[in-house]
Amino acid sequence: MEACRSVISLANREGIEAEVFLLKRDLKSIRITSNEIVEAQNIVEGGAGIRVARNSSMGFSATNTLERNSVETAYRSALRIAKSSARIPNWGGLPTPLPTSRESVSLDSYDKELALKSPDEIAELSLEMLKQVTGHSSSSSALTSVLIAVFEEFSIFNSNGLEHLAEPSTVLYSRIIVEAKKAAECCTAMKQFCSRRLADFNPESAIEEAIRSATQVLHLPRRRISKSKCDVILSPQSAGAFTAYLVAPMIVGKSVQTGASCFTNMSNTRVAVESFSLKDQGRIKGGIGSAIVDDEGNPTRTTTIIKNGLLKGFLYDILTACRSEESSTGNARRASDTLGRTYLRAPEPLPTNLVIESGDYGSEELIEETKEAVLLDSIDYTFPLVPERGYFSVTSSLPALLIEKGEIEGYTQNLTISDELSKALTRVSGIGKDIQQSTYLGSTVTFSPYLRIRDMAISYGS
Repeated sequence: MEACRSVISLANREGIEAEVFLLKRDLKSIRITSNEIVEAQNIVEGGAGIRVARNSSMGFSATNTLERNSVETAYRSALRIAKSSARIPNWGGLPTPLPTSRESVSLDSYDKELALKSPDEIAELSLEMLKQVTGHSSSSSALTSVLIAVFEEFSIFNSNGLEHLAEPSTVLYSRIIVEAKKAAECCTAMKQFCSRRLADFNPESAIEEAIRSATQVLHLPRRRISKSKCDVILSPQSAGAFTAYLVAPMIVGKSVQTGASCFTNMSNTRVAVESFSLKDQGRIKGGIGSAIVDDEGNPTRTTTIIKNGLLKGFLYDILTACRSEESSTGNARRASDTLGRTYLRAPEPLPTNLVIESGDYGSEELIEETKEAVLLDSIDYTFPLVPERGYFSVTSSLPALLIEKGEIEGYTQNLTISDELSKALTRVSGIGKDIQQSTYLGSTVTFSPYLRIRDMAISYGS
């Protein structure tokens, strides 16, 4: 830490704006297939990401060695990059110290008991999940389970006097794929669960739901949908994936500024039905994306993105805020490819906790009043194929339920749905009451209810 302060002092003497992002991270990951541990990882890492601003140009470098010489070498490297980088328009500088102390904010983001769990104890937790599956039914088994535990602690220093010291956090994430069998037939279902604290980690309900979903399909006929368009109901899990993979990339400042968003130049216009509202909430208690400050040191906050169907705002870090002559929304993040942060990347604007405002429907009520639809509980990873139009095509490789006259009458598989995002959101015809927290690739966190969307294009994959 003293080496980081030394670099800040050096930058101040040279008249350079500098920032040091210091990270300590411990990730434990267990993957089990066919009741055997096939992958066990314990990655302990630490380092510093260093940014400098010189004449309104930015450079970034990183080091995994926190000795003074190594940190200063990374600083010099970042400075060389800044000298050859384009100027940032309207550059207003790095953040200044926070006006209030962080002690006044409690987010329930850290659990000491979880942080101290050994890799063997995490493996034991994962094996216990498998026992819960076989304990429910002799006809069901867990094909694959993944359990990831992350402890991290970050600090931020900059040349404007900001020092945000040692904000610790923990995350426990599980994903399980369950198979149910009946004679020669079998069916699979996938569920995930995540929490900040070990005491809140209770995947049993998710496991029960996965077993129930897989078993239910075994007693239904498999059919193909003959229509080219159909109403689609997204469960909280698949609505979360829809939001993370398709909505999130459209609402960040960088995408909007480069035209890689269907929402560019659409502020204060209608992009969804009146009942649809979306916020980014950086300080939800127990939220996997919650933090006191973002990864530049700006306070996190709540940002309204869509309110009653009208597009109201976007998510910015300092750089993208300057380009749009806006203020940072506290959404600078250095997201790793798994869970949590990395010091190896410069920050970029990303969501904290994306929250779809709940509606009035219970899940059963939503199904009962639906004349004809397909219900998706899982969608595969995807991204907008034509982002300036918001065009997407997503596949569900797991079974999807067929609803006719308010009843579940069958299932289909390998279904693909296609649409344009802003048009699809204007056809939302039902929003559920119950909200589920989920986290996805790149650490995008969503709080999502059931969503019913009318007349989506459907087809079948191979």
